[in-house]
Amino acid sequence: MSTTNHRWLDLILLVRKDADGKTKYSLTNMENDHIKELAQKQGQRIFVEQIFREGKNLVAMGDYQIRGWHGFHNHMAICMMAMLLITKIKLKNSNQKYTAATIKKIVNLCIKTKVEQPQLAINLILEQHQRYINQLLKNQKKTKT
Repeated sequence: MSTTNHRWLDLILLVRKDADGKTKYSLTNMENDHIKELAQKQGQRIFVEQIFREGKNLVAMGDYQIRGWHGFHNHMAICMMAMLLITKIKLKNSNQKYTAATIKKIVNLCIKTKVEQPQLAINLILEQHQRYINQLLKNQKKTKT
């Protein structure tokens, strides 16, 4: 006759309401941490979720059609390298306020047209970006009046 040791696990339910009104729930068993530390750790997940969203939208992280682990890992490695490149360009040019989508356009244009001077591609895309910003500002003025 075997005896089973039943042990209860103490869990804490964290509830977070985002600025957009969405409510997020998570369970934790980190009983030694203070509630403020738990909330801070939970809040850091926002950035991770945003990175995965960008990865899926920009570098096709979720668009793999692979049947084996080796191919899956290769695909994810390439996606992560693309995201690293986008992040490095964003950080290096933080005064320009490039979006990840703009950086993707710059890289794609350089590859497709074989532009040897990326600055030419950057200038073309920045002109397009400035037209977009001007249109947004124009639209904002129309809605205020």
